Amino acid sequence: MQDSCRIFCELILEMGRKEKKLEVIRQVLCEIPDFEPYSTFKRLDKSHKNFIDQTDISEFLSGNSLDYEEMLIKDSLIQHYDTDFDFRLQYSEYLVIFSHFSQFYHIFIGF
Repeated sequence: MQDSCRIFCELILEMGRKEKKLEVIRQVLCEIPDFEPYSTFKRLDKSHKNFIDQTDISEFLSGNSLDYEEMLIKDSLIQHYDTDFDFRLQYSEYLVIFSHFSQFYHIFIGF
C-alpha cells in the first residue's frame, strides 16, 4: 500500500511540474503580438474541414522538421483535449490548449 501511495504522489507531482512548464510556454506564446489561435487553427486545418485531427498535426510537425518520436505526441494531444471523443479537435476544444492552468493543477498542487 505504501508503494502505491508513494508512486501516486510522484505521479501528481510530475503532472504538476509538466503543467507548470506548459503554462510558461503558453504564456510566452500568447504574449507574442502576432500570435492568433484562430490563425494557427486554420493553418493546421488545411483542408478546411473545421476541425483538426492527428493527420493535420502530423503534417504540421513533419513540416517543421520534428523527429518521429516527437510526433507521437500528436496522439495524446488529441486525446487530452478531445472532449466529445470524436478523435479530432473542434476550434472550441483547440482553444483550451491555450487556457490557463488546468483545474487539476489548482486542486492537487495548490499553486
